Amino acid sequence: MFALLLAGCLVAATDPQALLARTDAAANRAKDVVLELAISVEIPGVERLARTVRVWQRGQDQRLVKFVAPARLRGTGLLMPEAGQTFLYLPAYEKVRRIVGRDGAGSFMGTGFSIGDLARTRFQSDYTAALVSESPASDVLKLTPKASDAHDHAALIVTIRREDSLVSRIEAVDAAGKAIRTLVASDFRAVGGYTVAHHVDVLEHAARRKTTAQLESVQFDTGLSPDFFTERELRRAP
Repeated sequence: MFALLLAGCLVAATDPQALLARTDAAANRAKDVVLELAISVEIPGVERLARTVRVWQRGQDQRLVKFVAPARLRGTGLLMPEAGQTFLYLPAYEKVRRIVGRDGAGSFMGTGFSIGDLARTRFQSDYTAALVSESPASDVLKLTPKASDAHDHAALIVTIRREDSLVSRIEAVDAAGKAIRTLVASDFRAVGGYTVAHHVDVLEHAARRKTTAQLESVQFDTGLSPDFFTERELRRAP
């Protein structure tokens, strides 16, 4: 999810792989970012769930995600110390385990976001792009997973804004092309020289579950050290 919150340069759509590379580069233009999200989850007939998540990211390869609230989830976290590695920490078990393949698919901590969503900093390393359509306002790519067994979808249909390279919509579809989950980013604003989507909705169609993420705070280029992204920091309470 967080790769679509950051953007930078203008995209000219021609070659789909080049377009995807530019989108990834724009999403990671800042040296680092620290942000906090207020997340709510709504399911028909069920009491609304509330979550608060804090994220630290450095460059394209390092990210730390921690649940701040509610109390029973506080300290639950994900660590990406380098490209291709994801670790999960559950405070109740006091153990760190590596996430591999389909372990990263499906809902995470009762939200519409998967571990894969929270861990993803770019698309190009995991997907092959094909151009679906283009217009003066946006371009649409179909992204096919390079390792299909690591995902719960057959493809992603991704809409990219021409004006700033931000991804504004991601639709995960099955092999028949039926929508599994739809993510829509909105309320784009300039913050510290970067464009940020302040609101994200995720709709899981079969479960009729809607997850909303609201950006509460964001800071860019804070000087995060690469040594911050360690298992020791993952275990530390936020």
